[in-house]
Amino acid sequence: MIFSRVIIVCHLVACINHYVGAKEINADISNNWIESHDLLNASLHERYVHGLYYMIMTCITAGVLSSASWIDQIMLIFDCLILANGFAYLVNALGNIMSEMQLSQTVLRKKMREINYYLDSRHISKDLKNTIKRHYQYIHHDEF
Repeated sequence: MIFSRVIIVCHLVACINHYVGAKEINADISNNWIESHDLLNASLHERYVHGLYYMIMTCITAGVLSSASWIDQIMLIFDCLILANGFAYLVNALGNIMSEMQLSQTVLRKKMREINYYLDSRHISKDLKNTIKRHYQYIHHDEF
């Protein structure tokens, strides 16, 4: 689910980049990213893939790939800010998932200690103890 959100954001930004590049061509602004990569006669799909690649690689490499025009540079600044926020969201979401998993394991260990104490105090057989523990672990696994 998190990955799909990142893909959607990348797709939207690539579409916006393509739109801006097309507007630059219509406004006779030379040296835009479409012209600089010799994509004037390329299909829409080719431009989209190249624009997506260009945008992601520029943001990942912190601008090592230079943009062509000043409008492209402004777009890439916004692209990098959007992707940086997306990356921060992704890291935060993964951290939350890990915290929930750790909390779940902590709760399970606490409950298992309580179950062990109770079963030991009642002098329950070892086979029955193991069955009860497995059952509780199964229930706990389904809850989380």
